Amino acid sequence: MLYKIDFKLLGLLIIGFVLATIIGTVSHEYGHYLVAKYYGYESAVHYGYTSMHHPLGVPKLTPLQGFFTIAGGPLQTFLTGAIGLLLLYWNRKAIKMAAALSLSQWVMVYVALFWLRFSFNLLQGIPRWIKRGHLRGRSDEIRMTLYLECPSWLVSVSLATIGVVGLSIVLFYFVPIKQRFTFMLSGIIGGVFGFYFWLYGIGPILMP
Repeated sequence: MLYKIDFKLLGLLIIGFVLATIIGTVSHEYGHYLVAKYYGYESAVHYGYTSMHHPLGVPKLTPLQGFFTIAGGPLQTFLTGAIGLLLLYWNRKAIKMAAALSLSQWVMVYVALFWLRFSFNLLQGIPRWIKRGHLRGRSDEIRMTLYLECPSWLVSVSLATIGVVGLSIVLFYFVPIKQRFTFMLSGIIGGVFGFYFWLYGIGPILMP
């Protein structure tokens, strides 16, 4: 029974993970956008990145301001995930009494899982880390380490650990045991498909 798949729920949750991947990616970029706009830069959110232009008459970013601009995306992701966990905690009694989660409760789960972005980013960089002995790339975590002048893995591993902790809390405390395997399977399928569907498919068309 623990490994039984609810195919109707599986389909719905896969769609949910695809939508959550898209919303999470775009909202993450708005974290960068808001900080850049605060500093007076001309900014625009695209499908998977934020463009910033230095207008005439506006001072160039200081190193600290540059760090905050990069950190704006991860901060948005962290705060959103924290809000999701708080919502789950506030509704924990109703969730524990439910044999199956309602739509609103699933929404709380998806919001809490915004933290998974940190773990996914590290997962992508592990093969390169093993090969070269250090992390490299264009992720926010790697760029933050350059400003902090700390080991390349420190920010990535720290944030990824937060993602794993958040997932564990959601999975083992809030998702009913009968729906747990279906949920895990949908996360793998929906997360991977949503990533490629948005970043390499429809995203560049809708938000070039």
